[in-house]
Amino acid sequence: MMEQLPEEIEDIERGFPNEPEDLATRVTQLIKLNEGEEGVELWKKHSIYKVHAAMAAVNPGAFTPKVVSMGPYHHGKEHLMPMEVHKQRAARRFILDSGNSIKDFIDGLWEVLPELMDSYSQLDPVWREDKNKGRFLELMLIDGCFLIEILHIRGEISGNYDEHDPILSFNGTLSYPLVEDLMMLENQVPFTALEKLLTIQNGGAPEQNSEFIKDFMPLFLYGRKHPDVRKGMHMLDVARHGLFKLELSDDGVSQLLAVGKEITEHGGFVGANEETLKYVGEMHPAKRSRSVMELCRAGVKFRKAEDETIPLTSIVFENNGVITIPVIPLHFLSEVQGCNMVAFELIHPGTFFPTLSYFTFMKGLLTSAADVRHLRSLKIIQSTESSDDAIVETFKMFAKDTELVTPGTRLYQVQDQLHKFYDARMTGCKGIIWEWYTSLKQKYFKNPWTSISVAAAIILLAFAAVQTYYTALPYWYSKHHKNN
Repeated sequence: MMEQLPEEIEDIERGFPNEPEDLATRVTQLIKLNEGEEGVELWKKHSIYKVHAAMAAVNPGAFTPKVVSMGPYHHGKEHLMPMEVHKQRAARRFILDSGNSIKDFIDGLWEVLPELMDSYSQLDPVWREDKNKGRFLELMLIDGCFLIEILHIRGEISGNYDEHDPILSFNGTLSYPLVEDLMMLENQVPFTALEKLLTIQNGGAPEQNSEFIKDFMPLFLYGRKHPDVRKGMHMLDVARHGLFKLELSDDGVSQLLAVGKEITEHGGFVGANEETLKYVGEMHPAKRSRSVMELCRAGVKFRKAEDETIPLTSIVFENNGVITIPVIPLHFLSEVQGCNMVAFELIHPGTFFPTLSYFTFMKGLLTSAADVRHLRSLKIIQSTESSDDAIVETFKMFAKDTELVTPGTRLYQVQDQLHKFYDARMTGCKGIIWEWYTSLKQKYFKNPWTSISVAAAIILLAFAAVQTYYTALPYWYSKHHKNN
């Protein structure tokens, strides 16, 4: 049997201390945590944040867990308490299967306790008090074991649960609310905790942790293995790296250095990514994006990338006017995932916004239902649940109030190439010709039978012209000779 777990942390959630001395101690802790160099060093360790109200207003339901709490931010909330018994069951099974004692895992987590606490940017100082550090450690143990067991079940290597188990079974882990809760920024467990638990389970072989990331996290996140998955700060970050990659253009490094210099000269924005984004946008105004249908009228051809495991940001534009776009799996990339990935990039310093840049780029392409339909017809967009109009609105929400694609990235380069290609094709008389040509092509040459009919009509017209010419030729010839 698993050892009895300590009672829930009700005293932490009762509010501020009532005694002046206790209140003074609390305020002193708050000031000390954020003063001078110590505060700056602490900021660098943060990776799990609370989403501020203005950001959460974009999609209020995307940031608050509905069935399970992970970590301290939402722990103890009444509507999430029913899941606690399942988390404890998972922790018990994980520990028993490992062959280690609870004390082994406690000792291991204790070694990294300061790092785990520092991962949370708005951790209540009460958690740092000596009397509550053990409870925080217990939270990391239970939540970390639960998450690892969920990943094991999805990888079909844990057969110790009944197939009808409502949570700890393959079908149970497919629960949509559960999956979405585990992708929320405020609901993350530091990867350091998972790594420590796995290292103890594997008998001190940390290199096996990378295999765990490579083999099991992609199955949970994307439903398949993914070659480009690597270690992140937490599971949301791992998912973000797998889908959105910061790919630099040929002169990308110099462009990013120039942007960094501009920001530094402007005064620098430590941790204020939204302000940074606004400033960079003013320094590098975005070119007007063209929609899918506008680009089609200019002769751009859209093509689906053959490799469905490459990052969504791996969009390529060729000189012959062909743009290749990776498959957009909206059945995996939900509104909750997208909103939380964007929130993380806007809050965490140094991300350079690959997710937000992608959503901004796609928002420019998808401005109408017709744009979505065209990409659906090419199997680039794969979603049967959302309507065309809903997909347009989703990308607008993901990239709300921004038009900037990060300078120096491949996406920025592709956006610039499309802009130049469109202007070259659609300026002056060329534009009129291309409008006419693409309109004719779309109207008459999409269906092979229509194409055959048009070709036949052209041939008949040519024959009629030739017949008319030869019919008129004797008359013209005789008249010409009479005049002579």
